[in-house]
Amino acid sequence: MTNIVLDKLEIVLTRAAHQIGTSAQSFENLGAKVIKAPSIRLIEPPPPNDRIYQRGRWMVPKSELSRMLWRFDWIIFTSVNAVNFAELAWRDIGGLKSALAYEADVDDLRIRQRKIACIGKSTKDYLNHLGIHVDVSPKHFHAEALLVALQSKLSYKDLKQQRILIPRALVAREILPKALRAMGVEVWITPLYQTLNEQLTPACKQTICHISNREMSRVIIFTSNSTMKGFISQFSETELNLIKKEYDTFVIGPVIKKAAIAEGFRVVSMAHPHNMSGLIKAVINYYSKGEA
Repeated sequence: MTNIVLDKLEIVLTRAAHQIGTSAQSFENLGAKVIKAPSIRLIEPPPPNDRIYQRGRWMVPKSELSRMLWRFDWIIFTSVNAVNFAELAWRDIGGLKSALAYEADVDDLRIRQRKIACIGKSTKDYLNHLGIHVDVSPKHFHAEALLVALQSKLSYKDLKQQRILIPRALVAREILPKALRAMGVEVWITPLYQTLNEQLTPACKQTICHISNREMSRVIIFTSNSTMKGFISQFSETELNLIKKEYDTFVIGPVIKKAAIAEGFRVVSMAHPHNMSGLIKAVINYYSKGEA
């Protein structure tokens, strides 16, 4: 595998601009032509006076986190982005580790011993890098697996007594919080960022749609539903039909695999493990079939 060369590949990367660099370099080092096509961008969440934080929505503004963190038993991180934005949110008091160690000056019998759960090896590695111990991290990198892991860690009775905080994007899959609430768990969401579609340049779109060299294989990589939706929004139906016909699609995990297939993309491989390193390996393995 060390001598693999991907010089017959054009690879479209659709992650946010600040996330593309390392993976682009990895593919370029293998000889591939990389087309950087960031289809999303991450911005600050709505301000504290936004109506999403109204009573009954179980949403807490990130500006309120420092004084409320003591109330929770578990903090669940579902992505590297969530950890990164949490680190930035608490930068003024020394970062996420300091925030988790902070004890509020309150007299309340429900001050909790906070534990950390996360989804994904990259998320766990980042938390460990920040000096934060992870108590629960399932083998499979999706919300359903984390729910099973929490259920195996705690009895049904104990789980019902937990308060859980999920720092995340404003819009995300609701499977985990809905399932936990259905079991009687108190679950709060704090939006640390929101995801918006990023506008591709006309030159980038033209490069993606212009098929000039039939000797080249073409790859498009999706790392989330939001990157796929942002990408789709950029093109006409005719252009998308061409892309779906000409490009092999690689995905990071089962959730986006299902969504990409439903949209008509030709998914040829999924990352194992479900992270960028796994995606790079998936591309290498797929295009090195039959090689010694």
